[in-house]
Amino acid sequence: FFNFKPRVPMKPGATVICIDDAFEPALLLRLQAAPVCGKTYVVRDLVPDPLGKRSPGLTLEGLENPRAWMPCRGGMVMMEYHFREDRFVVVEEAVVEVRETVNN
Repeated sequence: FFNFKPRVPMKPGATVICIDDAFEPALLLRLQAAPVCGKTYVVRDLVPDPLGKRSPGLTLEGLENPRAWMPCRGGMVMMEYHFREDRFVVVEEAVVEVRETVNN
């Protein structure tokens, strides 16, 4: 249903729409809360990739998840389970995309 490519950088306080809630079952067992496709959320924080290989992850207002040890360069780091940035699009950008699609 949603097919957006994120162009607007995410930042804390931004309102985003979840466009991908297809989580691996093993991950869902570790989460207390997960976003749902089509619902809006507010970005609580950006979580840098501890290995420096991906864009930052997101934590969301109202969705608190447990903290766990995760691999980091040279060791391990304790951080909250978070979500890939590409699972979301900023609301203002989504509205523009829908308008462009409808008008074409």
